Amino acid sequence: MRFLRAARVARARVARDPAFSGLTMAQFILLDAVEHAGSSGHARIAEVADVSGATLTQALSRLEERGLVARDRDPRDRRAITVELTERGKGLLDEKRALLSARAEALFAGLEPSHRQAAADLLEELADLVEQL
Repeated sequence: MRFLRAARVARARVARDPAFSGLTMAQFILLDAVEHAGSSGHARIAEVADVSGATLTQALSRLEERGLVARDRDPRDRRAITVELTERGKGLLDEKRALLSARAEALFAGLEPSHRQAAADLLEELADLVEQL
């Protein structure tokens, strides 16, 4: 319970941070999913982001309006739509990743050097377990 509460608090603090302005955590996760899915259709991106198709469509529309993603017809199947990050979207995603990475480094700096790798490994393992829920 404490772990989940701490994760929720951390997410809220990032959302309130002026350095993270311009992108919600949900939008960050979605942009990350678009990048990881490659030039894919909605179904693959929804799977990677773990969101419903309807939620994805609405969120992608907002991101497209802001020039962060581009949707195009798949040249191999004109019925399908592919989604890719724009240069602007890639730049914003990279900027926010760097911010989160710096925060993680600051957090881990508070640990004994001998505990840092063990903590990172444990968090990866916990993330895998949470994704299986």
